[in-house]
This record gives sequence, C-alpha cells and structure tokens, in this order.
Amino acid sequence: MKIVFFIFYLLLILINFDLPPVNISNLKENKIYKCLYKYSYYGILMPIHSYNYEYTFSKYLLHIIIFSASSAMIYYATISNLYYSILIFVIISLVIPYLYLIKCKKNYYLFIEQNCFDYATNIVIFLKDNLVISDLLLSTCNNIENPMKSEIIKLIKFVNNTNNFNEGLAVIEKKYQYSFIKNVNILLKNVYEKGSNNQELYDYIFDSIEYYQLQLNKYRSKKDANKKIFYLIVYLDLFGVLMLMKMFTTSSFSITNLNNFSTIIFLFYLLNILSIIFYENYCYRTIAIEKGVIND
Repeated sequence: MKIVFFIFYLLLILINFDLPPVNISNLKENKIYKCLYKYSYYGILMPIHSYNYEYTFSKYLLHIIIFSASSAMIYYATISNLYYSILIFVIISLVIPYLYLIKCKKNYYLFIEQNCFDYATNIVIFLKDNLVISDLLLSTCNNIENPMKSEIIKLIKFVNNTNNFNEGLAVIEKKYQYSFIKNVNILLKNVYEKGSNNQELYDYIFDSIEYYQLQLNKYRSKKDANKKIFYLIVYLDLFGVLMLMKMFTTSSFSITNLNNFSTIIFLFYLLNILSIIFYENYCYRTIAIEKGVIND
C-alpha cells in the first residue's frame, strides 16, 4: 500500500497541489522520501540480490523505453497533451522497479517450492532404500540445492549437538508449511524413534507428492494464462480509447473541452497502473500463501 500512497502523493505534487514544504536538511527522514527510495531502482537492488537476481541499469532503461515511453506515446496520440504524457512517463518509470521486485520474489518462491518437492521426494526415495537417518540426510543433501540444502545441514549439526531430532524437524516444518513436508517428516520421526519400515506407505506418500505437484503445476498454468489475458485487456483498453478518440475527432462530433477529456483519460491511465499494482500484489500474495510464507 505504501507504493500506492506514494503515487498519489507524487501526483499531487506534479499537478501543483498545495502541499506542505519538505525541509531539505531533513529529507532523508521524510516518510515520502523513504518510500520513494525503498521502491526506487537503487532501493530494490539489495532485496533483488537477496533473491538471487540482478537488475542492471541498462535493463531498467530498456523497461522504461518499452513500458513508460510507449504508454506516454499512446496517451499523447490519444489526446495530444504533453504535460499528462510526461506525468504518465514519470509514474510508470517509478513503478517499474517495484513490479520487477515482485516478479523476482514470486520466481524465488516458486524455486523454493520446487526445492521443497525435491527434498520430500528424495527423503522418501532414501527411506525406501532403508538407509539410516544420518546417511539418508546426507544423501538427500547432496541431491538438492539451497536453501533447503542449508536447512538439512543445520538439522544435522543441531541433532549432533542436542540429540533432539524432532525439534530440528519442527524448525523446517515451521519455515516451509507444506503438508507433504510434514508427512515426510513424520516418516523420518518414526524411523528415527522406532526404526519402522513400511514400503507400501512410502510408495503411497511418494505418489501423493507427485500427484500434488502435477495438480499444482496445472493450477499455475491456468493462473499464467489468466495473467496474459489480464494484460491483454489492459493494452486493448489503451488502444480502444485511442481509436475511440480518433473516431470522435475525425467525425462531426465536437469536443468542446479537451482539458476535461485529457484529465479523464489520464485518470483512466492511472487507474490501469493501480490495477496492475494491485493485481501483481495479489498474485504475489497468493504464491506466498501457497508456500506458507506468513511473515513476509
């Protein structure tokens, strides 16, 4: 919501709304400045890097050309208002880094999800091979990537230091709240405590994990298709308004107050920008909930 608040504040400044002046010496302590910097290109570099992505300045410029400049040009072609066209260019340019950050976070969560599937399936496979817990964890660790790999290493060290296997597994379950993670860890606890071996149960758990992953991938494919439709509708809206205005200006219809039309169409563009922000936030939150990220 901070990014939406910032856009509205910036909009008021650019249309010369009477706002209280900001003391330059205390600018860095100003909430608006902090919000601006946090979601600016330089403000998102560190968070993006923490998700194992990079965002070069040349790539940012390319995004500005593709999205900001093209939207500003479409607006100018629609109503021939340079002031609002520049305003649209500035707002979209400021929003782009935030949207890219959301994209990186979503992709990282999907990577973690796959990491969890790899962890669960490897655990079941090595349980079926009847390996002892220490060898099972080491073999699983060699077949998966971080961050789950580092979690298993922490688990092995924790068990060696405290001899409390259940508490170590509880840490993984709390961080990755998938049901199949809990089911696999229950199998590990039974083997650790009782040395039980149930090949039929292992086959059932393995098949259920594969089925869940398959259904989840189908669900994600539908979501991706819906996302493409959403952006197609947004672009068609912009071009639809352009064609509509051109039809009016070339017909006998007379527009008596172009300034009012310029403002209305600008607000339409702004509504589309806000819709994209809310939509991307919704998609991100949905993936976070699916993953079990409750403190993000």
